[in-house]
Amino acid sequence: MLEVRLELECSLCGAQHFRIPTGETDQAMVSCARCHSVTCRADDLEWRMAEASAMRREAIRQAG
Repeated sequence: MLEVRLELECSLCGAQHFRIPTGETDQAMVSCARCHSVTCRADDLEWRMAEASAMRREAIRQAG
């Protein structure tokens, strides 16, 4: 597991640190590092982060 800070908040405790699975033996669920509640599936998080990155690049392109 990899523990990282994200620009997200746990809906139960408000923490911004999450545990992300890094290996095939890890479960495919992202969980809160503080209260351990399941946040989402790792695949969903990866897709959302890629989508947010594309939106930021587009906003920067339009502003410049």
